[in-house]
Amino acid sequence: PLREKRMQSAPKSKPAAKGATPTTKPAAVRASTTDALAARKPAAAHPAPERRPTPPSMATAHSPSPTEPAGPGSSLLSGAPGIPGGLPPPQHPKTGKYTNAPLSDVPVKGKKMSRPASSRFLPGVLQHIKQLPAFSEAPATEHTNLFVQKLEQCCLPCDWRPNATKPAQGDRDLKGRYLQEMVEFVTQTGRTVFPEAIWSAVLNMVSANLFRPLPPNLNPIYDPEEDEPSLEPSWAHLQCVYEILLRFVLSHEVDPKKAKSYIKESFIMNLLELFDSEDPRERDYLKSTLHRIYARFWAHRPFIRKAISNIFYRFIYETQRFNGIAELLEILGSIIHGFSIPIKGEHKDFLQKTLLPLHKVSSLQSYHPQLSYCIVLFVEKDPTLASLVVPALLRIWPKTNSPKQVLFLSELEDILDLLPMNELVRISPLVFKKIAECIRCAHFQVAERALTLLSNEYIMQLVSHTRTNTIPLLFMSLYSNTKSHWNSSVLGLTYSALKLFMEMDAKLFAQCASAFKEKHEKERRKEAERRRNWEAIEKRAASNAPILEEMNKLVAQQQALYASQSLPSNGPPSPSPAATS
Repeated sequence: PLREKRMQSAPKSKPAAKGATPTTKPAAVRASTTDALAARKPAAAHPAPERRPTPPSMATAHSPSPTEPAGPGSSLLSGAPGIPGGLPPPQHPKTGKYTNAPLSDVPVKGKKMSRPASSRFLPGVLQHIKQLPAFSEAPATEHTNLFVQKLEQCCLPCDWRPNATKPAQGDRDLKGRYLQEMVEFVTQTGRTVFPEAIWSAVLNMVSANLFRPLPPNLNPIYDPEEDEPSLEPSWAHLQCVYEILLRFVLSHEVDPKKAKSYIKESFIMNLLELFDSEDPRERDYLKSTLHRIYARFWAHRPFIRKAISNIFYRFIYETQRFNGIAELLEILGSIIHGFSIPIKGEHKDFLQKTLLPLHKVSSLQSYHPQLSYCIVLFVEKDPTLASLVVPALLRIWPKTNSPKQVLFLSELEDILDLLPMNELVRISPLVFKKIAECIRCAHFQVAERALTLLSNEYIMQLVSHTRTNTIPLLFMSLYSNTKSHWNSSVLGLTYSALKLFMEMDAKLFAQCASAFKEKHEKERRKEAERRRNWEAIEKRAASNAPILEEMNKLVAQQQALYASQSLPSNGPPSPSPAATS
């Protein structure tokens, strides 16, 4: 009301002519309104923030018209049009709300946009890379300072999108040239390349370029054996960064005792997470780098083994999807090769709880050669571990996955070749029982691979040593194959195995043949007796046909009698004497 009273007391302007644009209020009206509002406003405990002046373009509309020129502070990188210098829109001094601004310019508080930040998409404003001279153009005394400056410039990200602007492409090429020059600089010998003063700068550049969120898998059913991997678009830069890191780790100027405070556990964890990259070139560099770190930095060895175990646990029991399992197993192969004898208890636990459960994953084919190599190394160093490894493999033996059964048979053969005869004798009943089951398998690849084991000279020595128990067990499966298997190659291998057994011990072979015939005859007599019993049951059922017909007639009469009776209102009818009888 006070505001209306003030406005009424102020001198009125003349009405505008028809078709003319309306004019703004007089200054006296605006001043009186502002004084009245200031008088009514209570004193605040804290001074209100200074309100930025609203640009003229925002006072008339949310965005400038296409014909109006852009302001001096507006650009493509300064946010929404109409906001000079990329400043946020003005806020109300009391409520803090944004005024006179489009919704696209108002930042959302408490909620961040979920978009992947990777080399394919970089949010925010990219800084331009400065021009620096080449090492050949600078004096030798300034090479270290120039090296540090280029390291700092290479920390800046680049835009790798296909539709990048020409300035962004220029920055990309300039950064690539800097990285190439630094790779050539660190590979030269006869000079100090990595003094301790620049260690942090080197690792900061490596972290800024390598440690990034990996892009999500575009194919939800990605198969590394059949599908093409998604290659990293910024590999031209990443390769140089990996070269610099590898040279840094291998440099004799880098003392591991001092450098362990720079290469921390968080740095190693970030390297391990990069093994999930789909680009095989990056995983190969990561494998070489992590192996060198494990070799030189003794203090980090237990942590690296534990971190790899955690990745395997997550892969086995949670995701069953990780691209770098084969590369990590290659690193573990070189680590296991250096274990001392006798093997420690923690290494045995790693074998039992980490490596053996890796056989249960459906994608075993992608990393089985590396896994089998690790298992064989353990057994080679300590043959007594065969009593732990072989029963575990037999417990998790696949039932219906034929390709995995072939892989298990190959790994079993590699393990048996390394064991002494006394260890083989202990586990021979379990092993040959499983081999006999695989020989009877209808899948020709499984049966053929199991029969190939019998052509192994060392395994045949074991068969000869334990022939009283082994030949009868295998003979049943072999003789069954000759009667029922459909594949010609399996039949040929079966007859060859029977011939070997006959040459090994003809008397035992004859006993097995007679025992098999007796068993077959007993089964035939049992089958004939079962058929006779069923025929007798059918004859008795046929002889009871007149009785069954009479019983059906009685049941039909009872049903008709029950249907003919009417239901009283107080309840169901009482059964008649005929129905009761």
